[in-house]
Amino acid sequence: MKTISLLIFLLFCTFSAISQEKTYLIKSELTGIKDGTKIFLSRFKSDDYDSTIAKNNKFIFKGRLAEPDEAVLAIGSINNIGKRDISKVIWIEPGTIHIKGNFNNIPAIEVTGSASNEEYQQLIRFLAEHEKSITDGYSDTATVHLISTFIAKHPQSYVSAQELYLLRMKIGFQEVGKLYSKLGENIKSSVNGKALRVFVNNFKNYKIGDTISNLVLKNINGETFNTKDLKGRYYLINFWSSWCAPCRHENVVYQKLYLKFKPYGFEIIGIGLDDNVAFSDAIKKDGVTWLNFIDNRGFKSPIAQTFGVWFLPSTFLVDPHGVLIGQNFTERSQNSLSGKLEEIFSTTK
Repeated sequence: MKTISLLIFLLFCTFSAISQEKTYLIKSELTGIKDGTKIFLSRFKSDDYDSTIAKNNKFIFKGRLAEPDEAVLAIGSINNIGKRDISKVIWIEPGTIHIKGNFNNIPAIEVTGSASNEEYQQLIRFLAEHEKSITDGYSDTATVHLISTFIAKHPQSYVSAQELYLLRMKIGFQEVGKLYSKLGENIKSSVNGKALRVFVNNFKNYKIGDTISNLVLKNINGETFNTKDLKGRYYLINFWSSWCAPCRHENVVYQKLYLKFKPYGFEIIGIGLDDNVAFSDAIKKDGVTWLNFIDNRGFKSPIAQTFGVWFLPSTFLVDPHGVLIGQNFTERSQNSLSGKLEEIFSTTK
């Protein structure tokens, strides 16, 4: 999923905090690491990364930051971020941080001197403790629930603000607002806290049961369409774009569902936050045959803002009476569009 406005706001908050930055020093000792090995440090709240070279089993990073930040240590190449055996997620903060361990077991290296890193490790242990009890193979839905539980129990943690910021697209506006309200005032004043406040204050409070107003849309050729013409049918409002990889993946799923349930009174209204050429090409490449419309203003689109669209894809399922009955479906979760449609049309098939 993509988000533009919040990322711009996040960067603004980061730059505005420069005057409050303090020094951090990372002293590392990894037995078995060869002299000359390059180590990279990439921070979540920075577009750049730092690098250094190991010598005598040791390496040092030094920099400045205004508040605790998530970072990744990657061995050998910046492209190794995410590879478990040669990278490590850590939390850094002002002060001296010590890293010790064995080069041949990067996931097990120890980090001390960072309270936020200890809180992050508490989260990792919490997830690991519950992994065995999750019968569906540690599903995405269960993971989200566990992280939400951690956030509620750790309102004074920068880690909680970070995790909530990352989860905001998955747990729904109401839940984000509820968890945000529990955060400590100092955490609400952090970069992630401020971004969450914008999200909570600007997201349209559409909830299940609300009546959706008629929409007047234009297709690529400038022809208009009014959703009032869909009266008596179920329809999915699907905000997507050619540049959104998750959208393109969902298109494959939605096209199959569209063909299956269209004969029973189901329609999809695609709204592209895109430019005409790219969107038109994506429609053709994905074999999409449902109704598609476009707004070149992207996330500044009045319709997108009315629905509080901050990420793509964003979906809203409306019943024949114009009432919202579901939103933001993902096939890999319990909130799947296929499951909802099977439930709706089970008696008519």
